[in-house]
Amino acid sequence: MSLRTEESRPLDAEAFERRLAARGEPEWLAAARREAWRRYEAAELPASNAESWRKTNLASLGFSLDRLQPLAPPAGRAEAVTELLPPELAPLVEAVRRGEAAAILERDGEAVALPAASLRGGLLFTPLARAAREEGERLRPHLFGPAWSEETKLDMLEQAAWSGGFFLFVPRGLRLATPLVLLSWLDRPEAGAVGHSVIVLEPEAEATVVVAVAGREAAGGPGLHLHGVEVYAGEHARLRFVGLQLLGDGVFGFARRRARLAGGSSVDWILGEFGGRLSRSGFRSELLGEGAGSRAALAFLGAGRQHLDFPGEMIHEGRRTSSEMLARGVLFGEAHSIFRGMTHILRGAKASSAYQREGTLLMDRAARGDAIPSLVIDENEVQAGHAATAGKVDEEQLFYLESRGIPPAEARRLVVTGYFRPLLERVPEGAVRESFERSIDRKLG
Repeated sequence: MSLRTEESRPLDAEAFERRLAARGEPEWLAAARREAWRRYEAAELPASNAESWRKTNLASLGFSLDRLQPLAPPAGRAEAVTELLPPELAPLVEAVRRGEAAAILERDGEAVALPAASLRGGLLFTPLARAAREEGERLRPHLFGPAWSEETKLDMLEQAAWSGGFFLFVPRGLRLATPLVLLSWLDRPEAGAVGHSVIVLEPEAEATVVVAVAGREAAGGPGLHLHGVEVYAGEHARLRFVGLQLLGDGVFGFARRRARLAGGSSVDWILGEFGGRLSRSGFRSELLGEGAGSRAALAFLGAGRQHLDFPGEMIHEGRRTSSEMLARGVLFGEAHSIFRGMTHILRGAKASSAYQREGTLLMDRAARGDAIPSLVIDENEVQAGHAATAGKVDEEQLFYLESRGIPPAEARRLVVTGYFRPLLERVPEGAVRESFERSIDRKLG
């Protein structure tokens, strides 16, 4: 059977098994994939009447898995991914070229280039597929491990059919000043790109990780980008995770991020969501050890008929744990956003603190922003609160700028960029922040 004919067929059990055999993976991994595929075939897509999916109806948004082609053999194209990436990511690309960041490059969910510099001190930063073959003993306890929870058909698909993503292992006491970057480009989003990443930080380790994904517009039907992340942070470890999503029109992006934090450790989620037809981008931090902390900062900008759905969870189990969620977004046209913030302080988590803040600027009458904050408090002697706002741009601010000779369109741009400023201050300085700022500017036109 020719590759062309093979790729034209919807992925079924026979094609899945054939592609799986061609990968030559360890039997423990192949067996786990087969079991996940069995569950995937038996499951249904999330229903809009499920509480965690309320206000997001995949069927009415036009989502389908009919043309999905994960685990397809690499097409052998030699073009450099960096030449295809949008200009918003140019600062990150230049940082990699200057040796100021180490990067894995992906195209349609397959690694095509690895970090050029050798990584020191026992550090591992490698494609997940390679780690499964070469670092199985170190990876296996964490891959779809305690941090992961399978909830929907999409999660089963990810476990069965991932091909992209990376494994990062930072040994005890190693503190990295250089960001580790995954740059992913989708040429054929309608075929689907499925990835998974695992991050393990031993005690007192520190790292900054950047995952940036961009791609073409989906051709002739919905596209798919699916990527999950598991984080295991040892005692007094620190991770800054930056996610930047610039998917093309017609692409449905699903990102789940899960972290387990030991005592004194911290995980910061810093997320920018700007592209795609739908983006469901979430995070969950389990604060297990005493003094663990997690912060989340989310910037989103929607236009046209984009649908943006952001579930966030902070689970406090250890004493004196702390969490914060900060989300700021701007919506144009008929864009719709939902922010679902849930903080749970369990019994025994005394002296813990948590706060949620979400705000949305509605630039057009048809735009809609929904906030669904939730606090579940099972312990005394804690602090917790939330605040949410959604409203139009301040007309007085616009009038003030326009009265000083600034054109209306530029005045609106200044107001929007100023609105994002407190959040951008959370983004690491240098190339990462510049890419964030360029992404906002490009979206504003």
